[in-house]
Amino acid sequence: MKTGQLSIPILLLAGWGLAAPASADWLVTREGARLETQGPWKVKGKLVVFTLADGSLSSLRLDAVDLPASDLATAQAKEVKENPPPPPEPVKRKSIVSLTDADFRKVEPPAPPPGTAPAPGKPEEPAEAASQQAVVVQTWDQVESSEGAGLFITGTVANTVDTLATNIELTVELFNEEKESLGTALAVLSATSIRPGGTAAFRAAFPNVFAFTEARFNVVSRNVIVTPTSDETDAAASPES
Repeated sequence: MKTGQLSIPILLLAGWGLAAPASADWLVTREGARLETQGPWKVKGKLVVFTLADGSLSSLRLDAVDLPASDLATAQAKEVKENPPPPPEPVKRKSIVSLTDADFRKVEPPAPPPGTAPAPGKPEEPAEAASQQAVVVQTWDQVESSEGAGLFITGTVANTVDTLATNIELTVELFNEEKESLGTALAVLSATSIRPGGTAAFRAAFPNVFAFTEARFNVVSRNVIVTPTSDETDAAASPES
Protein backbone atom coordinates (compact mmCIF):
# COMPACT_ATOMS: atom_id res chain seq x y z
CA MET A 1 0.00 0.00 0.00
CA LYS A 2 1.33 3.46 -0.94
CA THR A 3 0.18 6.46 0.97
CA GLY A 4 1.00 10.16 1.32
CA GLN A 5 -0.38 13.27 2.94
CA LEU A 6 -1.60 16.55 1.50
CA SER A 7 -3.93 19.33 2.59
CA ILE A 8 -5.39 22.24 0.65
CA PRO A 9 -3.32 25.32 1.72
CA ILE A 10 -4.59 26.34 5.15
CA LEU A 11 -4.17 30.09 4.56
CA LEU A 12 -6.50 30.01 1.56
CA LEU A 13 -9.14 27.95 3.33
CA ALA A 14 -9.00 29.92 6.57
CA GLY A 15 -9.40 33.15 4.66
CA TRP A 16 -12.64 31.88 3.14
CA GLY A 17 -14.05 29.95 6.09
CA LEU A 18 -13.49 26.51 4.47
CA ALA A 19 -12.46 23.54 6.59
CA ALA A 20 -9.30 21.71 5.40
CA PRO A 21 -9.29 17.91 5.62
CA ALA A 22 -6.97 16.29 8.14
CA SER A 23 -4.93 14.62 5.39
CA ALA A 24 -5.16 13.86 1.70
CA ASP A 25 -3.29 12.10 -1.10
CA TRP A 26 -2.98 12.68 -4.82
CA LEU A 27 -3.66 10.05 -7.48
CA VAL A 28 -2.20 10.53 -10.98
CA THR A 29 -3.63 8.48 -13.85
CA ARG A 30 -1.53 7.23 -16.76
CA GLU A 31 -3.32 9.80 -18.92
CA GLY A 32 -1.99 12.60 -16.69
CA ALA A 33 -5.16 13.48 -14.74
CA ARG A 34 -4.64 14.39 -11.07
CA LEU A 35 -7.25 13.46 -8.45
CA GLU A 36 -7.20 14.67 -4.84
CA THR A 37 -8.44 12.10 -2.32
CA GLN A 38 -9.71 12.45 1.21
CA GLY A 39 -7.19 10.54 3.30
CA PRO A 40 -4.92 7.76 2.02
CA TRP A 41 -5.73 5.58 -0.96
CA LYS A 42 -5.23 1.81 -0.90
CA VAL A 43 -4.30 -0.82 -3.47
CA LYS A 44 -6.70 -3.77 -3.25
CA GLY A 45 -6.01 -6.44 -5.83
CA LYS A 46 -6.57 -4.90 -9.26
CA LEU A 47 -8.17 -1.71 -7.87
CA VAL A 48 -7.02 1.47 -6.19
CA VAL A 49 -9.69 2.35 -3.61
CA PHE A 50 -10.03 5.90 -2.28
CA THR A 51 -12.46 8.45 -0.83
CA LEU A 52 -13.38 11.56 -2.85
CA ALA A 53 -13.44 15.04 -1.32
CA ASP A 54 -17.24 14.76 -0.85
CA GLY A 55 -16.84 11.54 1.19
CA SER A 56 -17.87 9.10 -1.57
CA LEU A 57 -15.96 5.82 -1.70
CA SER A 58 -14.69 5.15 -5.25
CA SER A 59 -12.07 3.19 -7.14
CA LEU A 60 -9.90 3.13 -10.27
CA ARG A 61 -8.31 0.19 -12.05
CA LEU A 62 -4.76 -0.33 -10.84
CA ASP A 63 -3.41 -0.41 -14.40
CA ALA A 64 -4.93 3.06 -15.00
CA VAL A 65 -3.01 4.66 -12.10
CA ASP A 66 0.63 5.81 -12.21
CA LEU A 67 1.70 4.96 -8.66
CA PRO A 68 5.24 6.52 -8.80
CA ALA A 69 3.78 9.75 -10.22
CA SER A 70 1.11 9.70 -7.48
CA ASP A 71 3.80 9.45 -4.78
CA LEU A 72 5.77 12.29 -6.41
CA ALA A 73 2.69 14.54 -6.69
CA THR A 74 1.88 13.93 -3.01
CA ALA A 75 5.45 14.74 -1.95
CA GLN A 76 5.53 17.93 -4.05
CA ALA A 77 2.20 19.11 -2.64
CA LYS A 78 3.44 18.46 0.90
CA GLU A 79 6.53 20.57 0.15
CA VAL A 80 4.36 23.45 -1.13
CA LYS A 81 2.19 23.21 2.00
CA GLU A 82 5.20 23.36 4.33
CA ASN A 83 6.91 26.14 2.33
CA PRO A 84 4.14 28.20 0.67
CA PRO A 85 5.24 30.83 -1.90
CA PRO A 86 4.83 34.50 -0.94
CA PRO A 87 1.59 36.18 -2.14
CA PRO A 88 1.92 38.24 -5.34
CA GLU A 89 2.06 42.01 -5.12
CA PRO A 90 -1.38 43.56 -5.80
CA VAL A 91 -1.70 45.54 -9.03
CA LYS A 92 -2.85 49.08 -8.35
CA ARG A 93 -5.27 50.41 -10.94
CA LYS A 94 -7.41 53.51 -10.92
CA SER A 95 -11.18 53.05 -10.63
CA ILE A 96 -12.96 54.57 -13.59
CA VAL A 97 -16.70 54.01 -13.10
CA SER A 98 -18.95 52.18 -10.66
CA LEU A 99 -21.62 49.95 -12.20
CA THR A 100 -24.07 47.31 -11.06
CA ASP A 101 -25.17 44.07 -12.74
CA ALA A 102 -28.09 45.93 -14.30
CA ASP A 103 -25.61 48.05 -16.31
CA PHE A 104 -23.77 45.13 -17.88
CA ARG A 105 -24.21 44.72 -21.59
CA LYS A 106 -25.70 41.43 -22.75
CA VAL A 107 -24.18 40.18 -26.00
CA GLU A 108 -26.65 38.35 -28.23
CA PRO A 109 -25.40 35.51 -30.46
CA PRO A 110 -24.89 36.57 -34.10
CA ALA A 111 -27.75 35.94 -36.51
CA PRO A 112 -27.21 33.17 -39.09
CA PRO A 113 -26.40 34.28 -42.64
CA PRO A 114 -29.42 34.85 -44.91
CA GLY A 115 -30.74 31.68 -46.50
CA THR A 116 -29.31 29.28 -43.90
CA ALA A 117 -31.44 27.02 -41.73
CA PRO A 118 -30.92 24.30 -39.12
CA ALA A 119 -30.20 20.78 -40.41
CA PRO A 120 -33.37 18.76 -41.14
CA GLY A 121 -34.74 17.02 -38.06
CA LYS A 122 -32.47 18.98 -35.68
CA PRO A 123 -33.67 21.95 -33.58
CA GLU A 124 -31.68 25.15 -33.77
CA GLU A 125 -29.21 25.41 -30.88
CA PRO A 126 -27.61 28.48 -29.24
CA ALA A 127 -24.20 29.48 -30.60
CA GLU A 128 -22.44 28.66 -27.32
CA ALA A 129 -23.70 25.06 -27.30
CA ALA A 130 -20.94 23.96 -29.66
CA SER A 131 -18.26 25.09 -27.18
CA GLN A 132 -19.89 23.77 -24.02
CA GLN A 133 -17.37 22.76 -21.35
CA ALA A 134 -17.57 19.98 -18.80
CA VAL A 135 -17.31 22.44 -15.88
CA VAL A 136 -19.02 25.81 -16.26
CA VAL A 137 -19.67 28.87 -14.12
CA GLN A 138 -23.24 28.42 -12.85
CA THR A 139 -23.70 31.62 -10.82
CA TRP A 140 -21.53 34.58 -9.86
CA ASP A 141 -21.69 37.89 -8.02
CA GLN A 142 -19.41 40.73 -6.93
CA VAL A 143 -18.78 41.44 -3.25
CA GLU A 144 -16.97 44.44 -1.79
CA SER A 145 -14.09 43.73 0.59
CA SER A 146 -15.04 44.40 4.21
CA GLU A 147 -11.80 46.39 4.57
CA GLY A 148 -12.60 48.48 1.49
CA ALA A 149 -9.49 47.15 -0.29
CA GLY A 150 -11.16 45.96 -3.48
CA LEU A 151 -13.63 43.38 -4.82
CA PHE A 152 -14.26 39.65 -4.62
CA ILE A 153 -15.93 37.66 -7.41
CA THR A 154 -17.82 34.74 -5.85
CA GLY A 155 -20.12 32.05 -7.19
CA THR A 156 -20.42 28.37 -8.09
CA VAL A 157 -19.16 26.08 -10.85
CA ALA A 158 -21.07 22.98 -11.97
CA ASN A 159 -20.05 19.68 -13.59
CA THR A 160 -22.35 19.21 -16.59
CA VAL A 161 -21.09 15.81 -17.80
CA ASP A 162 -21.53 12.25 -16.49
CA THR A 163 -17.88 11.70 -15.49
CA LEU A 164 -15.84 12.95 -12.54
CA ALA A 165 -14.24 16.36 -13.23
CA THR A 166 -10.76 16.77 -11.71
CA ASN A 167 -7.85 19.25 -11.87
CA ILE A 168 -10.38 22.09 -11.95
CA GLU A 169 -8.92 25.58 -12.34
CA LEU A 170 -10.94 28.77 -12.74
CA THR A 171 -9.41 32.06 -13.91
CA VAL A 172 -11.36 35.31 -13.65
CA GLU A 173 -10.45 38.48 -15.57
CA LEU A 174 -12.12 41.90 -15.18
CA PHE A 175 -12.30 44.68 -17.78
CA ASN A 176 -13.25 48.37 -17.81
CA GLU A 177 -15.46 50.09 -20.37
CA GLU A 178 -12.46 50.62 -22.70
CA LYS A 179 -11.97 46.81 -22.76
CA GLU A 180 -8.73 47.23 -20.78
CA SER A 181 -7.90 44.42 -18.38
CA LEU A 182 -8.09 45.41 -14.71
CA GLY A 183 -6.48 42.19 -13.53
CA THR A 184 -6.63 38.41 -13.60
CA ALA A 185 -7.05 36.14 -10.56
CA LEU A 186 -6.95 32.39 -10.03
CA ALA A 187 -10.07 31.52 -8.04
CA VAL A 188 -9.99 29.48 -4.83
CA LEU A 189 -12.36 26.49 -5.16
CA SER A 190 -14.09 24.62 -2.34
CA ALA A 191 -13.24 21.35 -4.17
CA THR A 192 -10.72 20.41 -6.87
CA SER A 193 -12.91 17.57 -8.15
CA ILE A 194 -16.69 17.50 -8.76
CA ARG A 195 -18.91 14.47 -9.28
CA PRO A 196 -21.42 14.45 -12.19
CA GLY A 197 -24.15 17.02 -11.57
CA GLY A 198 -22.29 18.44 -8.54
CA THR A 199 -21.19 21.98 -7.79
CA ALA A 200 -18.38 23.77 -5.97
CA ALA A 201 -18.08 27.31 -4.66
CA PHE A 202 -15.34 29.71 -5.80
CA ARG A 203 -13.88 33.05 -4.78
CA ALA A 204 -11.44 35.31 -6.66
CA ALA A 205 -9.83 38.37 -5.04
CA PHE A 206 -9.17 41.65 -6.87
CA PRO A 207 -7.36 44.04 -4.51
CA ASN A 208 -7.53 47.74 -5.45
CA VAL A 209 -10.21 47.08 -8.09
CA PHE A 210 -13.47 48.82 -7.19
CA ALA A 211 -15.49 48.84 -10.44
CA PHE A 212 -15.60 46.99 -13.75
CA THR A 213 -17.89 46.56 -16.75
CA GLU A 214 -17.17 42.98 -17.81
CA ALA A 215 -16.06 39.71 -16.20
CA ARG A 216 -14.67 36.77 -18.18
CA PHE A 217 -14.26 33.23 -16.84
CA ASN A 218 -11.98 30.48 -18.08
CA VAL A 219 -12.46 26.96 -16.63
CA VAL A 220 -10.18 24.02 -17.36
CA SER A 221 -10.61 20.47 -16.03
CA ARG A 222 -9.88 16.79 -16.70
CA ASN A 223 -12.47 14.00 -16.68
CA VAL A 224 -11.95 10.60 -15.03
CA ILE A 225 -14.31 7.60 -14.99
CA VAL A 226 -14.54 6.16 -11.47
CA THR A 227 -16.37 3.06 -10.26
CA PRO A 228 -18.47 3.18 -7.05
CA THR A 229 -17.09 0.65 -4.59
CA SER A 230 -19.54 -1.81 -3.00
CA ASP A 231 -18.98 -4.46 -0.34
CA GLU A 232 -18.83 -7.10 -3.09
CA THR A 233 -16.19 -5.16 -5.01
CA ASP A 234 -14.08 -4.76 -1.88
CA ALA A 235 -14.30 -8.47 -1.13
CA ALA A 236 -13.45 -9.49 -4.71
CA ALA A 237 -10.58 -7.02 -4.91
CA SER A 238 -8.91 -7.96 -1.60
CA PRO A 239 -5.37 -9.37 -2.09
CA GLU A 240 -5.03 -13.10 -1.58
CA SER A 241 -3.50 -14.01 1.73
